[in-house]
Amino acid sequence: MKSKITIRLYLQYPNIQKKLSPILISVSWSGERVFKSIGVSVFPEDWDKKKGDIKNSADNSQAISMYLSNIKNSVSEFHYDNLRNSVLVSKIDMRKQIDSIIQNAKNSGGSRTSFFDYYDMYIDWRINSNKFKKTTNDNQGNAYTILKHFSEDTGEEILFDNINEDFKDRLLNYLYNQRGNTNNTARTVVKLFKTFMYYAVKHGWTKNLEFKSFSVPHKDSGLVALDEDEILRIEEFKGLTDGMEFARRMFLLQIYTALRLSDLQNLSNAAFDFKLKEIKIYTVKTESYLIIPIHKRLEAILLSFPDQNFIPQDGTVYNKHIKQICKAVKIDTMVQKTKYAGNQRYDEQLPKYKVISSHTARRTFITLLLSKGVSPEDIMKITGHKDWSSFQRYIKNPQARAVIAVRLAWDEENKL
Repeated sequence: MKSKITIRLYLQYPNIQKKLSPILISVSWSGERVFKSIGVSVFPEDWDKKKGDIKNSADNSQAISMYLSNIKNSVSEFHYDNLRNSVLVSKIDMRKQIDSIIQNAKNSGGSRTSFFDYYDMYIDWRINSNKFKKTTNDNQGNAYTILKHFSEDTGEEILFDNINEDFKDRLLNYLYNQRGNTNNTARTVVKLFKTFMYYAVKHGWTKNLEFKSFSVPHKDSGLVALDEDEILRIEEFKGLTDGMEFARRMFLLQIYTALRLSDLQNLSNAAFDFKLKEIKIYTVKTESYLIIPIHKRLEAILLSFPDQNFIPQDGTVYNKHIKQICKAVKIDTMVQKTKYAGNQRYDEQLPKYKVISSHTARRTFITLLLSKGVSPEDIMKITGHKDWSSFQRYIKNPQARAVIAVRLAWDEENKL
């Protein structure tokens, strides 16, 4: 019995731009033909159509090429083993065998596409898509590196099928007890890991959805806000270098608008309506449409930027300048900075200027307006917060705010 077999690998979407395409296998023999996805996706620009293989220049090309070669060889061996026994393979049998070969390839040693191979492809997609800022891609790369160290240091191989609450607990234990990370770092790693997992599910790399419940609780870390006297000292501070003066005005602009740095970078002349006294902007992080009122102190700051150039220095330099300015105007009362690593709490007493950064401006905006009796609902419309839980994390000393609110209510009644 003679029967030639033809095996071809090709992309399901060969012309798609900057997106991953599944690799399909086509097997033809004795007038029969089957098509199957082999569970791997690549970028079309990394695929050699003539060879039906991954290009050598692609990331992880050796591992992927070996995986593809093993599948093709196993399908061919199955066919010819049956021929030697005078058995003509049916389409049903071939589909079952291909499924079995793919599963075995995934479960076997070095030839399979590993969790980190997929993670590599995800990061490559992010970089090549030009949809994401370099900083966010760097953060995702850092999360990848931490997961790699977790796997290497603990000897645990990360598999899609093994990602569950126990895996999350082991990861957090590693972050807290071996790396000495805080809750904030752990929360960021888990968040970025979940972003990758959503992508993996969308592209058919896994059907495991247990990661969706992963979370790291927020805990009050004693973050600070400025009071009105401290803001006034910053306003009146003069005689600075150009870089420091620019940072001073930028920081005040943030305090009076609650805008993030990413939003300030996107401000243009069209955002300002000085007749209506409004700034209108779509935020970068939450894609919210905000209208921010221009009051007298904010208007004075805006007019000090005649060219509307709100692009700050490098974030590290900007935060360094903020600390230097706050130190110079003697914002140096001792404050407690608290860090959490799991349930372990670490307290440290520091001069206030050492814990002030650009994000302090947003917290200051919220805290001061609350102390002036502005409702949380109205403030959230200006800051773009969509839920109370995320807004509440910005409130400095909510107990003091409650005391002020009750006192104001009684004072108003006494006026009647």
